[in-house]
Amino acid sequence: MKSSLLKRSLIAGAVVATSVATYIPMINAASADVIAAGGSDTTENVMGSILSQLNTDANPTYNIPVYSTSNFSVPGDSYCPDITFTRTIGSTPIPTPTAPAIAAPNGSGAGLNALRDYVASTKRYTGGSEVTVASNGQSAYDAATPVKGCVDIARSSGFTSASPATTKGQYYAFALDAVSWASPSSLAPSTLTIDQLQKIYNCTYTDWSQVGGSAGPIQRYLPQSASGTRKYFLSDVLGNSTANTTDTVACPAIKVLDMYGNAFEENRGDRITTADLEKAILPYSTGQWVYQANNSVNPSIDQRVSASGVTTMIKGINRSARGKSGNEADNNVVNNSTSHVWNTIDGRYQLKDAGWQNVDPEADADGYPVQVSNTTKESGSSWDNVAYPGVRLVYNVLHTDSPSYTLARSLVGFNNITDGAKSTLCSGGFKTTISAFGFSPLPNTVNSGSNFAGSTCRRYLA
Repeated sequence: MKSSLLKRSLIAGAVVATSVATYIPMINAASADVIAAGGSDTTENVMGSILSQLNTDANPTYNIPVYSTSNFSVPGDSYCPDITFTRTIGSTPIPTPTAPAIAAPNGSGAGLNALRDYVASTKRYTGGSEVTVASNGQSAYDAATPVKGCVDIARSSGFTSASPATTKGQYYAFALDAVSWASPSSLAPSTLTIDQLQKIYNCTYTDWSQVGGSAGPIQRYLPQSASGTRKYFLSDVLGNSTANTTDTVACPAIKVLDMYGNAFEENRGDRITTADLEKAILPYSTGQWVYQANNSVNPSIDQRVSASGVTTMIKGINRSARGKSGNEADNNVVNNSTSHVWNTIDGRYQLKDAGWQNVDPEADADGYPVQVSNTTKESGSSWDNVAYPGVRLVYNVLHTDSPSYTLARSLVGFNNITDGAKSTLCSGGFKTTISAFGFSPLPNTVNSGSNFAGSTCRRYLA
């Protein structure tokens, strides 16, 4: 069975990535459990590297790509037949999961839904054909392979309450990221306040000159609807602001399709329509931007650059205009305006994550980090007392009813009891990999809720 996996080599703290064809033999269903992860684009690359390092003959791992030029095949096991994940074309919605072929989950929400729908599925397959009780008899149906375990891990860049199922979902946060705004425009300013971002996305401001830039229209972009980055940007970075989606001369509609007419993928400056390169504004994962920038020599990784050579730059969020103390003089002080920094010692970009590791002794009811040391905020509250808006956790999500739950947890989770068993990922074994892919590892500080075990992950329940 052929499968295209992205292999990573870590050299002296820098990452070199190339796409290679890896050949994995067909595995007898009785001899191995196959683990497949799908969903978020933001964490696709880092989880591709981590899962490739966890791959074994006994328990082969597959990282389903969000956006691929070809289909992606995963061999079967006792819980799923041989299956092919097809690429999503244009804005065609992901269909209800069936086998042996479905659209690859595109985005955090789609990954969570795939995990949920497979566990709930009553379908069974033999030789690529669905088996039904009516046509084959009860015994033939029972002998066929179910599809309950075709996606075992949902990659997610955000927490969604009650998803993939109430009391059944477990979110294992494994790194920190930040979300900011980005633009390829030479007319755009270097920073915007939260208020200015809100007013751009609700069409109060439609020209760069209204927010400290040079004269020129603004064109708003958002990732496709299943994107966790989109959800987080609108609900938490913009402070629960509702974007104006009207389409008028004064307020052109938000674009959700790319230059090819496909659903606009997050963290893709190279897919902005050419005519919008001086206009576009879009949310961007800082971790993804850092990873792409550090691999700028590789055009298959650096997705910031348009065909004409224009680079989408991640921009800053100026906290000063919020005025932490209410004193007007404070409004002139720029506070942590950028979420990334150039490391002069290593000669590479990284998250500006000083102090961010302390964001998570507990989580609020919605699974977002509670504010600690003035670094993050509770979900739904304001950013008024927060040093940098946009800091978030990224997750691997499991369903406790999934047939491969225990194995998946041993790869990407931990047992949240005092000194509980921890996966290599959750015991600090992939700190270098996490950093190399632009994210910030978490410390193993024990807390009374999400980390009894002293893990480098955090567990939150849906």
